[in-house]
Amino acid sequence: MTAIAAAADEDESGPESPQYDAELVLAETQERR
Repeated sequence: MTAIAAAADEDESGPESPQYDAELVLAETQERR
């Protein structure tokens, strides 16, 4: 997932959504590779 996709997910789910938190961690992990 890209940072753009994570930002789009934030708009839909809100920053307090458990799914948003999980996808944000995935996005950060993928960016570090």
